[in-house]
Amino acid sequence: MRKIIKIFKVMILSFIFVLSGCGRNFSIDRNNNDFRSVSFSDELLNFYFETILVYCPLNLEGPIMEIKDIFEKETGCEVQVNSAPVKSLKEQLKISKNGEVFISESSDSTEDISLYVYKTKELAGHKPVLAVKKNNFAGVTSLDNLMENNVFISFSDFDSGIGGVSEKFLKLCSEKYDFYYADNIKEEAIYKALDEYDNCAVVVWKETCDMEKFDVIEIKELDELYQPINAIMLKCSEADEATREFISFLNSNEARDIFSKYGYIAD
Repeated sequence: MRKIIKIFKVMILSFIFVLSGCGRNFSIDRNNNDFRSVSFSDELLNFYFETILVYCPLNLEGPIMEIKDIFEKETGCEVQVNSAPVKSLKEQLKISKNGEVFISESSDSTEDISLYVYKTKELAGHKPVLAVKKNNFAGVTSLDNLMENNVFISFSDFDSGIGGVSEKFLKLCSEKYDFYYADNIKEEAIYKALDEYDNCAVVVWKETCDMEKFDVIEIKELDELYQPINAIMLKCSEADEATREFISFLNSNEARDIFSKYGYIAD
């Protein structure tokens, strides 16, 4: 069992708890009975002997780390966040068979780890768009417009979340359009294509795009490929109650506000 005993921390924070009388209440979404939630004010020290491991895609690191910091402060549970490209995260999980939560960035980004999935909760969502150089395609609002301009489209590695969406987009549209495209580009390097080519567009998540440097073109073919962000409780979890509580907090109003701040759809 991966139990980390932090005696000194427990003593200090127990003392603070006695002085303060209670912790801060959170507004938790209790509509999903799969993930029971308790009030932090009632059980503030409940998880001080627990540690949970969370697998997190790189582009979701910002909101997950912010949510993790609040959860640790209010519950005492240690949350270890492993951030890496999705492909690497899946390989690590398969090798170690260890961990509590896997954050997925698309509906099919975890198909090949289905054996490890216990329960899933949708947290937020994001939409794929086309990013282009600033002011290069003023007035372009559709894929037809782009094709008239002979635009070269670059796609991320199909093993990534946005790459899987790109692959679907390519299959849906390739019969109608003759694409000039490049694929299998590492997700973290996809924007470099816009630096190298003027007549280029890249498929990205909207919230990752730097709006000061690039323009975004939203087209219906990509709007239809909106993707949910899910929290997956893994079968190999060794801290069930703490894991359920963390996933419940990920779905709280406060966590939804954090997702919204980072540009995700969390209504």
